[in-house]
Amino acid sequence: MKSLLLTACIVVLGAVSAHAAGYGLYEFSARGNALGGSLVARTPDAAAAAFNPANVTNLPGTHVQVGFTAINPYSQVTFDNAAYGDGTGKSNVWVPPHFYLTHQMSDTTWVNVAVMSRFGLGTEFEEDWAGRYNVNYAGIEAVSFNPTFAWKATDKLSLAVGPEIMRFKFRQEKVTDQYGALYKAGAPGVTPDMVNNPATTAGDVDAALEGDSVGLGLTAAMHYKYNDDLAFGLTYRSQMKQEVKGKTTFSYTTLLNPALAQLYKETDAEAVIILPDEIFAGVSYNVTDRLSVEADIVWTNWSLYNELNIEYENPALPTTSSTKDWNDAFRVQLGAEYAYSDALALRCGYVFDQSPISADHAEYMLPTGDRHLFSVGSGYRFNENWTLDLSYTYLIAENRSFDNRPAEGIYSGEAHDTFTHLVGVTVGYDF
Repeated sequence: MKSLLLTACIVVLGAVSAHAAGYGLYEFSARGNALGGSLVARTPDAAAAAFNPANVTNLPGTHVQVGFTAINPYSQVTFDNAAYGDGTGKSNVWVPPHFYLTHQMSDTTWVNVAVMSRFGLGTEFEEDWAGRYNVNYAGIEAVSFNPTFAWKATDKLSLAVGPEIMRFKFRQEKVTDQYGALYKAGAPGVTPDMVNNPATTAGDVDAALEGDSVGLGLTAAMHYKYNDDLAFGLTYRSQMKQEVKGKTTFSYTTLLNPALAQLYKETDAEAVIILPDEIFAGVSYNVTDRLSVEADIVWTNWSLYNELNIEYENPALPTTSSTKDWNDAFRVQLGAEYAYSDALALRCGYVFDQSPISADHAEYMLPTGDRHLFSVGSGYRFNENWTLDLSYTYLIAENRSFDNRPAEGIYSGEAHDTFTHLVGVTVGYDF
């Protein structure tokens, strides 16, 4: 048991960000990835601790899984003004990990531990690209520790509940323009067209904001097994308040006015972010003894994200406020699993993931429209104890247009050729 807890700690400390719709993540396991996330109702493995902890009552004994999903995003932004050139996202690899432990205590009670990333973001462009006044780098690293208690109320109905403790870390790098501060101060000779002008770097100051916090939420779930072939699942994860505190730092070569030194100095900063609640609902059906299918729908309360306000300790820096006005979004998940043999399972899935971002507030931090995910994978049981699950997902996002909003560092154009490769690996051990 000590080695299992050590593994869980390594997973927590190793968590990193990933590119996502909104900034929600659903890559909880390789099997789940291959099935398009449709593990809310079907025959469970240890990852049920994340997808639907009530479903572990259909998993006797003790089970452990550990793994990761490697996520490699790519996107390109073309501006209507050809002088700005194209912006190409850096081809990084983000690796959110996962760890699960489920244990049967009695005929009717189970305890579970899930460690996974439910939110994450990784967007990075070249430092001198035209959209640098909006973002150069944005990263969200969120890792959840989610113990739950599951109870088999009847032969058909199971329930689960437990707290979710999430460590949330945010970092943003962008460029701020000294001409903007001079124009607001009424400096002579400074005109609006000089502010956030991508054609010149004369007033550029590199700004980095970094902070973290810990939030508390609730997980509740239900699973109903109508008969041996038909089952229903429901999982609710509550909204969570994150009071992010950290620092803002600045870096520059020269100042256009010595008085600006008071403005561009390191300072403490804080922001309150409300992470949305989510509902996962699914129905699974065994078409034959070897073939099962499932359809899920996921609702995310993104309309909570109305604006982002950042307060600074430096009195020379006023509170910054940016309007978001996101919309609630739905995600449709479909998956099929075929037991080719007692050892080998073949899987495929499809996901439609709706973007919550309205067209008039689109920004380069999340330069994607609605997303389509196509996945395949397999699972192999080596013996009574060891299992290996593998998955590959190809994500393609619909093009996103941008209105001209120079004050926000947004210029008319379009994000296109946005796609992501996702490779999942999960190793399991059944005691």
